[in-house]
Amino acid sequence: MAYRVQVAEPAVDGGAKASIAPPACDGAGDAPSTPVGVTRARRAAAALTACLVIAVSAASPGAAVPVSGAALPRVINGTPGHPFAAAAVALETPDYYCTAALVAPRLLLTAAHCINGEGAGAKGVPPRDITVFPPGADRRSGAAKVAVIEIVYNPQWSESVDDIAYLVLDQALGTPIVSRLATPAEVAELSAARAVVTYVGYGLTGPRNVDESQVSDAPLAVSQPLTTGYRGGRGVFQTRGDGRSGTCAGDSGGPWLVQRGSELLLVGPLAGGSGLPCDEPESPADTGEEGTVAAAHDELLRRALARAGAATGATTTPTAPTTPTGPTGDPVGAVSRVCLRGPDIRRTCTEGAEWTYRYCWNGPRAVLERFSASGWTTVARVRGERNPDCNRRFPFEVVFQQSALAPGAERYRVVIRGTSDPFTVTAT
Repeated sequence: MAYRVQVAEPAVDGGAKASIAPPACDGAGDAPSTPVGVTRARRAAAALTACLVIAVSAASPGAAVPVSGAALPRVINGTPGHPFAAAAVALETPDYYCTAALVAPRLLLTAAHCINGEGAGAKGVPPRDITVFPPGADRRSGAAKVAVIEIVYNPQWSESVDDIAYLVLDQALGTPIVSRLATPAEVAELSAARAVVTYVGYGLTGPRNVDESQVSDAPLAVSQPLTTGYRGGRGVFQTRGDGRSGTCAGDSGGPWLVQRGSELLLVGPLAGGSGLPCDEPESPADTGEEGTVAAAHDELLRRALARAGAATGATTTPTAPTTPTGPTGDPVGAVSRVCLRGPDIRRTCTEGAEWTYRYCWNGPRAVLERFSASGWTTVARVRGERNPDCNRRFPFEVVFQQSALAPGAERYRVVIRGTSDPFTVTAT
């Protein structure tokens, strides 16, 4: 739903934001040569989906980084020769280096910003301009003899919701080692347990600001524990870094993986990160990565698998879907309406389970937090974009999109530069 931008009175907490409010419901009161390479978009892909098992047919492995004119990064202090290396695929366009995951013989999963680094709504990279390398291979051995014939993603993608894209190939690239995508419920369970997940990619091997840093020729791995912020639905999962090993530019779109029994699950593609060792953190605690929960976008996956099958007559199809559930087993479909209300937010409602927070702020870096018995936990992070409909005091439009998993009320707050904007989401 497209919301109009509307400048409101300064926020109660000191005037750090201005309203970009949606109308009330009826009955209710990775980087182009400079920008993306400089910002910290470095997303990686890792998906774990039980309800969407990928039936693989037999077949004969940080942010986007500019290809020229700048130093290019990979996993810093990563481990070579990891058993998961064959899940990663190096990508190259005239402007970027990125990483992807092989999820079906003719289908790759990567980050939307690798395809459309200019921002939501921009034209994006033509399929013919994307060079694909063999899974897990040393890129010096040469590109694979395959071509990208179609890109399946949401051109209006949002940083904190659906920074994912599927690349349809003209022929099989190989047999995936990934068993399936993890379901949102599984990702929530893993997050609650602070499970360790592993990323594999081809990004910078040194800090972004060091001229000698170069993208890796071979895939490197790094393992980090998940944080407890993700609880289900569309959104991002996050990991906590140690400041020594981590992703950097060029790792965007690569997979976050976890072994569960005999299955290798893909949690989602790397979407971004902050802090050491790639960049200087804004605060000592601001070091970690985040990725998009790929299985939460099952319709996108179904469309991509259908296109991959139609392109070559393959029979690669997902199993019939099951009802999406949250970490407590509550079906997402149980929610039919959500309403937002706060001290500085007029009560607004939308039909369905998804809700949107959209306001003008005086700073771009925003954190969405949810309150629980253990206190406030981070749910998502976004970087606001300048919007001409915002005023000069509050030039950055900050947007968070989330889904309510079950009926009830939950407390949230958006924090920017130490200023918070609290509100309550009520689902019925």
